[in-house]
Parts: sequence; structure tokens; C-alpha cells
Amino acid sequence: MIHQPVFSTIISIASYENNEEEAEKLTPYCLNLEKTKRKDIRTDWISKNTFNTLGTLDIGKEDKFKDINNWVFEQVEIYRKTVGYLNPMKYQQGWFNVYKKYDFQEYHHHSKCFISAIYFLNSNENNAKVFFKSPTNMIVNRPNPNQGNPFTWDKVIYKPIQGNLIIFPAHLEHCVEQQENDDIRISLAYNFDLCLEN
Repeated sequence: MIHQPVFSTIISIASYENNEEEAEKLTPYCLNLEKTKRKDIRTDWISKNTFNTLGTLDIGKEDKFKDINNWVFEQVEIYRKTVGYLNPMKYQQGWFNVYKKYDFQEYHHHSKCFISAIYFLNSNENNAKVFFKSPTNMIVNRPNPNQGNPFTWDKVIYKPIQGNLIIFPAHLEHCVEQQENDDIRISLAYNFDLCLEN
């Protein structure tokens, strides 16, 4: 019998060695914007208190984020080559999120792009985790998860370790559990699309 895995889903993690310096510089900036722009918060989420700059501030076009953006873009290119996509990627949009106590983000996906990424600028592994839901969750009769076999997993959970970047296919549903402590959790989010040949 021949076994051939197809339609595989790859999630990659990279760690930014200069995060401490970037966090020290960008955390006060993000928190100040969170205070001054809270009136601009998106209201089409269930989690109406969780602050993000989607639609109000594109971090990919902000000079303050240049160093970290360049590193993220490099990691996305490595991801593209590793997975084997032939088309190059183009940056689409980026924003930051501020999670305070009781904040969360319901399940969603970024279906208008191809690759997404989450970077943990200011956080610790005790803060709210990120959950990714398996596409097979839509199947009524699915196997019980076997921890030794990723093909059977119904979800994957990542701790928000400061300086880590998670890159994943944009169609994957993901959420952020409720923040249960008084820490501030700041993440950066990025979307990338394919450069299609004419």
C-alpha cells in the first residue's frame, strides 16, 4: 500500500533575536495608540473590547516597525520556499492587537489572503494562547486525536512566547483564548497574498 500525504498544512515558528530591543521601543508606542485610538476600534467582532488597528493603522507602512517588519518578511519568504510555493508573496496588510485582562478573539480566518503571521511583541507564555482549528473539524465523524499522529489532531495550541513568530495558511481558523491575568499582551498580525503571473 502506498501512503501519500496531500493537502498538508504547515505551521512554522521562528524566533527574533532582537525582540527585547524592539519590545522596549514599540510597547509604549502601541499602548499610547491604544489609549488615543480606542474610539476607532472595530465593532464587528464578538470581542468588542480587544483593541486592534486593523483598518486604522497599517504597521507594514510604519517606519517604527521597519526592522521587525523586514525580519517578518524574510521569514515569510523562507516559509514560502520551504513549503514549495512557486509564486512569490506580496505584503497585503498588518496591524497590532492589545490584549488586557478578559480580552479574547473568537475563531476567524483571513480568507482574503494566502499566508498570515502572528508575532508576539510583548507577552509571556502564561498569557492567552492561540488555538488553530483543524479543517477536518467540519466532518461529523472524525477520529479521536492521537497525540503521536498530527493527521488526527483537531486543534493545535501555541503559547504566546515573546519574540516568536507563527506563520500559517490564512484559511486556517484560529482564535485567542481569554486573557486571564493582568499582563499586557501585544501581538502583531500580518497578511500576505500571492503574486500571480499575468
